Amino acid sequence: MLVVNIIAIIITFYLAYSLIYFAYVIYCATKSRLVDIENRIDSNECDYTNVFNIVVYAHNNEQTIPVLINALKEQDYNKEKYTINVILDNCTDDTGKVLEICSGTRLWRLNCEDGQSKGKAEAIRWFFDRIFINDKSDAFVFLNADTTLRPDFLNRLNEKINVKPVVSGITLNKNTFTTFAGRVIGYRKIFLNTVIYTGRNIAGFLNYLNDDIFAIKKDVLMQVRGEFVADKDFHFELPVSLSNMGIEMYHSSDIRVFKQYFESTDNVLKFFNNTNISKFILLKNYYKYLFSNEFSLASKEFLLSALYPGELLIILGVLLLTKFAGLNHFILGYKCAFLPLIYYFMLFIWLAKVAKFNFQKFVFWVCWILFSPVALIFNAAVNLQLASLKNYFIKKEKELYTNSDFYDVLLTNGDLELTCKLQIINEDALFRVVFWHGKQYMSSRKYLGIAEGIKEITDTLLEKGFALKICQNCGYFEFQNNGRVDCTKGNCYLKIIKKESKFPEQTELFYSCDNIIPEHAKDFVRKELDNNGD
Repeated sequence: MLVVNIIAIIITFYLAYSLIYFAYVIYCATKSRLVDIENRIDSNECDYTNVFNIVVYAHNNEQTIPVLINALKEQDYNKEKYTINVILDNCTDDTGKVLEICSGTRLWRLNCEDGQSKGKAEAIRWFFDRIFINDKSDAFVFLNADTTLRPDFLNRLNEKINVKPVVSGITLNKNTFTTFAGRVIGYRKIFLNTVIYTGRNIAGFLNYLNDDIFAIKKDVLMQVRGEFVADKDFHFELPVSLSNMGIEMYHSSDIRVFKQYFESTDNVLKFFNNTNISKFILLKNYYKYLFSNEFSLASKEFLLSALYPGELLIILGVLLLTKFAGLNHFILGYKCAFLPLIYYFMLFIWLAKVAKFNFQKFVFWVCWILFSPVALIFNAAVNLQLASLKNYFIKKEKELYTNSDFYDVLLTNGDLELTCKLQIINEDALFRVVFWHGKQYMSSRKYLGIAEGIKEITDTLLEKGFALKICQNCGYFEFQNNGRVDCTKGNCYLKIIKKESKFPEQTELFYSCDNIIPEHAKDFVRKELDNNGD
């Protein structure tokens, strides 16, 4: 019983501290509108139009980067006040060729002998070394090539960066609110952005730097450029360095970018999981500074935030205390068990009010508590199902990375979608298709055409209950056989079926999108095309 009482006391103090923390953050979030008004007044008093150097990081983004470049060119901002630079990090597709016909952008090609990408941090550092001395801009804006943005993006960013020298925005996803899982994840992100991150920002706490969108004043960037190295997670370490220098960072939910592609539930869950892992790694690397004057109070709190509980852990802690309360000789009594339950229930209602959730949105947000562990279990089940393919998988060989093209594809078992890779290898005028899952791959035999290799991979996956969501396997797709053995192009008839266009859209065999339908629907599509023709 002594052990039970000790555990109960620890849980009680842990929940009490968490209750005070969340209550304070929510209280700060309620002042967000007042803070926004004050910041706008400060920005208007400054009334300075910054010169932006927009840096786009790209690695095999030939399909998405033209959309982003066009969105940047159509900004409601003085065109003489910003330049667009694109870092091509060992691109093996036609990203460079696509951008060569787009005027108004400057390309920076980062090529390595091993053919592998250097990563965003190293690419940014490499870029700095070449432009920093002669650059005349006031601030740098960092974007990923798979995003897009609204016409008022730079105007909003100019307002924010006039107030604070470092600004981090938010990312919204294409599949948000279109499915049950999308709604659960979408409202979870709204909760984080409008309450937790905003409240922490107003409270003077630190937030991590959003990889998809952040901006830094040039003079500040000169001081922290050493953080952009491969062995550091600059999204978490840069805010700590800035805080220790006394430089404030502004997290703003008004600075938004949008992912262009359909983001699978698996990837979103991995993102939240990797965020928690990164926090623990940061705490592991710098815990000795918790008792040092070298780190600011905000930095120390940011390190300790790795230990803060999520909603599910809070509920489990309260339920555990309730269970202990039913035991004899329980030292804390029933009140210590049920009072946290009442307080946290009231806290959740307050959270929903601050986030402006109606009953439906509140239900979807609460579903996250149950959905996230269930989805992770589903993900584990999918990985077990993938393990049944081990007879088809081979250990990774480095030479398969050279002289070939990689493409992101979606794999589904009907419950979850996984992002994998498809590799096209040209060997002595014959083509081999390789399907990659993590560090393992399965390879087709050599064929005269690429389509035959993809079909072999598709059939093997179907035998184990998986479907490869690419254009070749889509009912809207029709292959263009032009006589060339390396032909990969075809027509997508989706827009004709939806009566959005009179002409098919050209695409490639191995492209993925969220409009893929089963291949056996081709007969239905042909009938619809015939009816439209009549």
